[in-house]
Amino acid sequence: MKKKLVVASLVVALLAIAVGGTLAWFTAEDSATNTFTIGSVEIEQNETNEDGSAFTQSQVLLPIVNVTSPSEDVNYVDKIVNVKSTGENATYVRTFIAVPTAIKDILVLDTVDVETADAKWEKDSNTWDDVEVDGISYSVISFTYTEALEKEETTAEPVLKGVYLKETVDVQDNNGTKQFCTLNEDGETYTFYACDITSPVKVLVATQGCQAEGFENGAANAIDTAFGGKAPDFTKVQE
Repeated sequence: MKKKLVVASLVVALLAIAVGGTLAWFTAEDSATNTFTIGSVEIEQNETNEDGSAFTQSQVLLPIVNVTSPSEDVNYVDKIVNVKSTGENATYVRTFIAVPTAIKDILVLDTVDVETADAKWEKDSNTWDDVEVDGISYSVISFTYTEALEKEETTAEPVLKGVYLKETVDVQDNNGTKQFCTLNEDGETYTFYACDITSPVKVLVATQGCQAEGFENGAANAIDTAFGGKAPDFTKVQE
């Protein structure tokens, strides 16, 4: 029942320059350093293990056992995602997380708790269309950081902390194909999830950033305006 988990990432940085009273928008789909004479917005999406080292790709993904404290379970996969502003201008950021649609009900994202009093991330109410990457459909959610990040400032808490398979997940044969499944209440039949378990499971993470200056209605409005209310192009996510 072993399965490989590969998490891919993309930083989509929005660069803005105010020139002669007009606003020119520039978008970039990498994290390369860009230099501008008046100002720039640049971001880094950092993904680490619990010890702070770079995220380890191709970890084994197994159902958890400790349902009381999933994050303490040996089969919990640490995937800690923070965003850092590296440009000169104060920056608003929004991070998108996409999981294979076929298994979105059994692959759990351990995301930031937005209900705490001091929470700085908020889960967006935007309904994003499913996206197709390499022939696989992905469902997308997003979180916006409500405070502007100053130069060299990192989000106060990670937007994503880890992922895990629900404890009820099994692998059984479905008409000659091994698939993820869960046992139904009758104790005899299974609900199957159309996911190719011979290929790595990918969770795609992407972050957009835009200048904070000039926007008066908060981070979500700023990013909606800057990117036209569109999600990143997940086909350009790099492993």
